[in-house]
Amino acid sequence: MSESPLSQSLGRDGRSWTHYRQAYLWCAMSIHLGEYMAMMITSYLVFHRTHSVTLTGLILVLYNAPALLLTTPATALSHHYGAARVDAWVNTSEALITLVPAVLGFTHHLTLGGLYCWVLAFGVCEGLNTPNSLLIRRLISPPQGLPELNSAYTRNVAVAATVGILAGGGVFSLVGPGWVFVICAATAVPEVLLFFRLARLSGHDDRHSGESDSLRDAIGLLRTEPGLSMACRFAVLCFFVAGYAVTLPAIANAVGSGAVNLSFLEAGSLLGGIFVAVFVKRAHGRVSWGRVQRICYFAAGAGLAAMASVEYVSGPHSASSSVLVILTTIPVSFTVLLNVSIVTSVIQVGTPPEKRVSMFTLVALIPLVVGPLSQELVGSIADRFSVSSALGVVAAITVLVNSFTSHRPMSRHFEALNEMTTPFQVNEMMSQRGGHRGHLHLHHHRDDT
Repeated sequence: MSESPLSQSLGRDGRSWTHYRQAYLWCAMSIHLGEYMAMMITSYLVFHRTHSVTLTGLILVLYNAPALLLTTPATALSHHYGAARVDAWVNTSEALITLVPAVLGFTHHLTLGGLYCWVLAFGVCEGLNTPNSLLIRRLISPPQGLPELNSAYTRNVAVAATVGILAGGGVFSLVGPGWVFVICAATAVPEVLLFFRLARLSGHDDRHSGESDSLRDAIGLLRTEPGLSMACRFAVLCFFVAGYAVTLPAIANAVGSGAVNLSFLEAGSLLGGIFVAVFVKRAHGRVSWGRVQRICYFAAGAGLAAMASVEYVSGPHSASSSVLVILTTIPVSFTVLLNVSIVTSVIQVGTPPEKRVSMFTLVALIPLVVGPLSQELVGSIADRFSVSSALGVVAAITVLVNSFTSHRPMSRHFEALNEMTTPFQVNEMMSQRGGHRGHLHLHHHRDDT
């Protein structure tokens, strides 16, 4: 097994790269726990004060918009200063920024404008940090161990997010929003310290290669490759369907005003993502992923229709309605994320190596654009009519598009996916939920250097 770029430096430091890899995984759990806790409470507070699903969806717009505009500066920062150093300074900035809503919460001055400003500032920081997570993982892992580290990373983050969301409702109910944001800031400290140490050890090894991220090459490829073009269209549908999640604060509020209800709904959507990783590992080689992909869209539509029916029939302030909706979020999130994993894997196996940077950049932009637009559309329908109407519209569009769109152009890529000796990579995070670090990460295959 070849050594990582840090092997010699880490050896002189008296610790192996394995030590730093484990430290990185634990630090990732820490920082994501705090961030998911804070973002969940932000969603709760915005809806609780506005009773508008559209204004709740604005959180995702403010968070994602900076990443669309900061791709070039983010790449330049990583190239000039190194991923670890940039990530450390960005995380430090995020922690300091988060102390502002903490102070406002303690002094009872945490307004709607203050919450939106915090989300926007956080989004700017994350936009500048976009390439660094995967670059750091490449830095601390030998090439053959990168898929394993990626899998461990997403698994740990999914667990931390679930715990953070569940704990967030309890912390908020017991001690208020100020302490939620203090915890969010404090949980960034371990990763900041680790990345500054890695930056000192890596020296000039920690530099982005400066590869071109031109979208023109990706668009040209889509014009000549119908299978990849169709996969991208289905990826758009996936992230459109995931816009249903903007209704969760409204559903939680209808059952009861406590943040704990939203915690359970959000956690239910994350559990579905965790189950995807288990399913892919056990089902690979036993099922046709093309057939699974088609079934999943119908299943997602059926699950959303069930949620709409429960909301319409049971009405507000119903305990049975709450339990049924929480249970339904698990299969809906499972089918949506399984679809995301399948279509992005199709894009991975079907894209020529020389086009991967541009194509992966294009695909990574899909949730950043489609997610906010979907949530605003779903939110406007929910505000004007009802939550059940909004869920019903998403369910209908999902089923109709899946019924009348041909999957045949992707058949060649599905065959390649079925023949892979190892299961394809799964990002357990519902990246389309936004407002978190759960962006869609596409990983190069083992043959990449």
